Amino acid sequence: MIEFHRCQNDNYADRIQQKLDDMVLAYKTVTHRDPESDAGKEPDTNLPYFDENGTKYSGKKEIETYLEELSRELEEQRSISGDACYIDPRTGEIC
Repeated sequence: MIEFHRCQNDNYADRIQQKLDDMVLAYKTVTHRDPESDAGKEPDTNLPYFDENGTKYSGKKEIETYLEELSRELEEQRSISGDACYIDPRTGEIC
């Protein structure tokens, strides 16, 4: 299960969430309070981040790479999941 951890008021997290919605992907959003509202408390991990079965992806570069790989994987799965003929994206062969 993919969990997307984010702050409540974060424009970057809003854009990430829009990308996830555009992928038509099942995921869970965990919304954390804004760090400023937890005076004196250090967050455990920088937000936003993804947690996929215990593996965490954080930081803009890592998140963008994760989203690109996830998008490619979904595209490949969807291209071969129908009853129609398809072109194998790796070999170019037709079914």
